[in-house]
Formats: sequence, C-alpha cells, structure tokens
Amino acid sequence: MSIKLTYLFALVFLASFHLSGNGASLFDKENQVESMPSWLYVSGSQRIRYESLNKQFRSQGQGGDQQVALRTLLAIGIKSSDFNFVIEAGDSRAFLDDNGSPLSTSMVNPVELIQTYLMWEHQNLFEKDGHSSLRVGRLTLDVGSRRLVARSKFRNTMNTFSGAEWKYETKQGNELQMFYTLPVNRAPADTSDLKNNHIEYDRPSGRAHFWGVSYTDKSLIQSHELTIFTLGLHENDSKKTATSNRDLITTGIVVKKPRKAGHFDYLMESVYQFGESRKSKKATDKVDLEHFAHFHHVEIGFSVPVSYAPRVALEYDYASGDSNGNDGRNERFDSLFGARRFDYGPTGIYGPFKRSNLNSIGLRITARPSRFTEFMSSYRGFWRASKSDAWVASGISDVANAAPRFLGQQLEVRMRWKIVPRTLHLELGSAYLRAGKFSRIMEPKTSNKNIYYGYAQVSYMY
Repeated sequence: MSIKLTYLFALVFLASFHLSGNGASLFDKENQVESMPSWLYVSGSQRIRYESLNKQFRSQGQGGDQQVALRTLLAIGIKSSDFNFVIEAGDSRAFLDDNGSPLSTSMVNPVELIQTYLMWEHQNLFEKDGHSSLRVGRLTLDVGSRRLVARSKFRNTMNTFSGAEWKYETKQGNELQMFYTLPVNRAPADTSDLKNNHIEYDRPSGRAHFWGVSYTDKSLIQSHELTIFTLGLHENDSKKTATSNRDLITTGIVVKKPRKAGHFDYLMESVYQFGESRKSKKATDKVDLEHFAHFHHVEIGFSVPVSYAPRVALEYDYASGDSNGNDGRNERFDSLFGARRFDYGPTGIYGPFKRSNLNSIGLRITARPSRFTEFMSSYRGFWRASKSDAWVASGISDVANAAPRFLGQQLEVRMRWKIVPRTLHLELGSAYLRAGKFSRIMEPKTSNKNIYYGYAQVSYMY
C-alpha cells in the first residue's frame, strides 16, 4: 500500500471525529468540559477537507490538482475574576497534493502556537455595564467586515500577530477596538519543506508593524450600524523575509442595515489606501512607488418572511488596479490580512479571485430549511478593473493591453449540515469557472475554458 493511500485511510478515520471552530468563544459555558474545574477551560477542533480541481487557472498551470487539508486546533484557558490566560495551538497540514500544486503557508503550518495571551477584563469601565478587555501576547484578529483583517475560517492556516489589542463595548453595543502588533511570518517557506509538512516555528521579522483603530456605532436610527476604521502597515525587508516595503495607511467606512425577515438590508463599504509600496517582493526591486488605491463593496438583500429564511442579494465589488506600470505609482489595492472566501468563493487549491484589480457583480441566494442546514448558491461575473494590470490571483499579465477585461463567470453552490449541533458539522461545496477570453488570449497553450472545483469537509468540535 502506498504512503499516500495510507495517509488517506488515516485521515478518513480522523474525519469520524472532526471540526472548524474559531476558538474565540473559549470561555463560553457551552464549550466547557463538564469534568473540568470552573477556572480551567478547554476547547478544540479538528477539520478534514478533500479538494479536487480538474484544470488550472494559474499562469503556466497544467493538469488538475487535489489535496487533503487537515487542521487541528486546541485551546486551553485559565480564568480568574479579572484575568484570563489562553494558549491555542494549531497544526495545519496538506496531503495527496499533485506535482505542481500551489503549496504555500496558507495551506501548511505544522505544530504552531496560534495564540498565547494574557487578557484583562473589567466591567463598568467609564459607564455602568460597559465592558473593557485588554489582550497582550500572540493574537488572532477580526476587524469590522473582516475583508481587511480576519481570523481565517475556510483557509487552512491563520494570520497571527504579536502585540496588544484593547476593546471597549458600551451597554448599547457600540465598540471601540485598538491594536498595535508585529505580524508573524508563517513557516516553512521552502516548497520541499511545505510538501513534507516540515515543522518550523513562526516568528515576527521585527521589521513590520501593523496597527489599527476601529469604532462601530450600533445605536443609529432604524437599527443602522456605522463602522469607521484606520489601519497602518509599515514594513521593511529582513534577512529572512522579503517584502514589498509597504508603508500604507488604509481608512474606510462601513454602513450597514442588518438582515430582518420581510425587510430589505444592505451593506456599503468604501476603503481608501495611500502611502508607498514597491511593485514586487524581489530583492532587485528597490523603487518606492507612490501608492493610492481604493476598494468598494455594495450588497443589497431581501429576506423572505417564511420558515426556511431565504434571502436574495445583489452584490458588487470594485478593487482598483494599476493603470500604468511606468508612471511611478501603484494603484493596485492591497487587501492586507483579510479573508475573501465569503465574497469570491472557496480558496485552498482554488481561489481565482482576490480584492486587487477586480470589477465584479453577482447574485447570491441563501436558505435555511431547518436550524441545522443551510444552502447557498451564487453567480458572479468578473472583469479586470484596469486593462493594463494583471489577473492578480492567477498571475497572468497583460502589459501590452492586448486582451479584453473579462475574466470569466463563476457559479458556486454550498451545503452546510450541523449533524450534531456545536459538535459535528458537514460541508459540501462546488464551483464552476467558465474562463473568459483574457486568459485564453494571453496563455493559449495552458489556459482552460471550463474549470471545476469541489470539496467535502467534516468538522468536529469539542
């Protein structure tokens, strides 16, 4: 029996027990193991996902691909009246991948400390029922809509940061969030080490700093919510880490009307980014470019007032691209540490679109036939925002403006089933990408018209 087949049998066995929790609710009573003392909390999850891709959309890519992505999380917390100490470890591995698979640290990060922090909590700060919390150590972060800073859910690995985060929540639910951190570089970086799931511990480079301030007001008229935020990223190359030397300020606003049966809802987000950056991470790239870019997301939905809660939503995204590669400016939007799965479809060995040089409109339908099942279907069309910039996620360039903007159209379907609520979940999904003329004109020998992706995921939480 081959080693890969042995791995597959072992992973299928583990799937009988598997998860996808986010660890943020470690101190919820429902997550506490009954036999544990009240001051000790344990939360964990295991998740196994099989992915298959029939053809490649990436530059010079050939053939199909497959992967078994395995992620295990374990968090232990010690709680006192005012202080909590939390350690969360993670193990993210990939198996059965084909030759030429786009392995990266977004898929593989074995045996790593995800979070190790001390948290101080205080009630009635500034006002009665006001709640304050301060976390210091290694952290994961969610900010606002999660489009620019997020703790990954679908992706196999996490963005982590070393530093401090302070949150204050009023009795009306308004929230102020402030943080100052050093981004942690995931390892290993070598392709051979990734393929062999080699253990190499993550650490900050010491030459990158990431900070932010976000305020959300939930006390506006007719249940509207307003979020304003500013994020700063300042980085330089280190001995082990090459960067784009980004020195960026990103500021934005989000206006939201929450979903409610029988009513229209909407979300509008506009983000502007300015500062300096370089075109690439190459050591030979020494030219600092003036950076100005922007991103906009608009979503309008209606929830039908029936038992299975169907919702229909029209979605639009625009992320600027670089209009001229020789004008000393970089206009390509940088999505920093955000998540993209909930807007543009599955990632993993798929993930053909990101918030850079993108113009996209789509329709999404969701429904919950029961408390334990959820169905989603979406259709989107994708274009390049700037004709002279690349299809960023694929790496296919068009410096000469020789090809049309249209990248293709994607149809996605997904089903989630809580087999045992809060314990055992199943998720199935598929995406079909009908690629446009752009890739077939730019890379006629390798590009494919019909691309199919599918996955099956089992999660176990304890």
